[in-house]
Amino acid sequence: MTSYQASLPDGSHLNSTIILLENTSKMISIFRDHRPVKNVDDECLQYLYDILQWFTNWRISANNDENIAMGERSESLLSSQCCDDVESMLVTFSEICKKHLEEFPYGG
Repeated sequence: MTSYQASLPDGSHLNSTIILLENTSKMISIFRDHRPVKNVDDECLQYLYDILQWFTNWRISANNDENIAMGERSESLLSSQCCDDVESMLVTFSEICKKHLEEFPYGG
């Protein structure tokens, strides 16, 4: 997408799309990674938190953007159900990892 953007005379309208793709790609790579989360300070948990913050801020920003007509706001976001599912997945995965590491600090 960044290559496509670079080929355009003014590809700035793709900035948000590229950021969305970067965040979802990072999220997918973390969930597909076979390496275990070994401690609560694991960088992948921080990445997931950062991605969650980005999704939350994106949702709030799009819903409050007065430059976007009310009827078009839903078109500028994923469905609310999809956003809820993504946010739930990010929170739940991190919380399960933390809970497991608290109960089994030595990999039990």
